[in-house]
Amino acid sequence: TYGESLPGMVWKQQEILAWDVEEQHIPLARKVASLQIGVKTLLGIPLLHNNDTVGVLVFGLSKSKDKLGHLQAIFKGLKN
Repeated sequence: TYGESLPGMVWKQQEILAWDVEEQHIPLARKVASLQIGVKTLLGIPLLHNNDTVGVLVFGLSKSKDKLGHLQAIFKGLKN
């Protein structure tokens, strides 16, 4: 749904967002599965064309959110 969960929030805000799997309100089954395979952070990146969101790219990462600064800087270039 628009504005809900990570892809919906990224779509609505048109900003790169990083969620800590353990801290966010992620459905329990997805949270357990993510943690079992080592995913600590979800990173959502808006894909924009002429300032309109046309998609959202979501990655599951094994690093904690506080160690993603360099990735967020790299991925900002994908927004446009």
